[in-house]
Amino acid sequence: MRNFIFYCIIFLISWVYKSEIFAINNKEKDLRICLSGGYVPYKIKKINGTWEGFDVDIVKDFAKYLNANPKFIDVEWASILPSLLAFKCDMIAVGLVITPEREKIVSFADVVYKNDLALAILNSEENIKKYKCLDDLVKEKKVISVAIGTSSSLYASKNNLNVKTYKSFDAPIDSLLTKKSDAVLFEKHYLNALPKHVAEKIYIIPTLVHQESVSAAFRPEDVALKNQFNKFLKSWLRTDKLSIYEKKYFSN
Repeated sequence: MRNFIFYCIIFLISWVYKSEIFAINNKEKDLRICLSGGYVPYKIKKINGTWEGFDVDIVKDFAKYLNANPKFIDVEWASILPSLLAFKCDMIAVGLVITPEREKIVSFADVVYKNDLALAILNSEENIKKYKCLDDLVKEKKVISVAIGTSSSLYASKNNLNVKTYKSFDAPIDSLLTKKSDAVLFEKHYLNALPKHVAEKIYIIPTLVHQESVSAAFRPEDVALKNQFNKFLKSWLRTDKLSIYEKKYFSN
């Protein structure tokens, strides 16, 4: 019995040790990263199966810092937190907005960047004159489309906005263009990156709705890996990488 207990303890120590080694000096294993494709310009899955985008480039830099191979796990946005907790990945890619609700479930790294929520309406002279901010839409009980699980959806829910929710990122835009909703609430960078044939049909209201803090997320027990990300981030933010990626993906 004592031998059994002894070997169990050795096994647990070995398992913890291997986990620590992965987080601190990974030379062989993949770094599995959960993300949801189609969120231009943050997360773009190309035809050949490779990934690029603002958030993707940042986590690629982190994988390089760990001497690890980034392996991207594409999941539906609404199931991204459960996917992390179910061990389908080691972390959620940079791009997750920090909220009190999410902090009860996952452990966030330090803030990577700030993001602005903005409203878009159909591009017409009447709309542009009439709707200058969120309050103008709320007063008329206008319908605002959002994507489920996004910070836009959380903000809309907290503020009791009259919304239509959709599972994909492009569906709220389609809802606006087909006049099933009166406005769409999204990150300003996302709206700015819409294709030209879509962008010319909408008008982004200049008055911002809300600003949010964005980071990567980890399971609460994966302290070593999160600490490694924070260590990486501290040095990464001292470089010009952030401004380089902003120019690469957000400049029109």
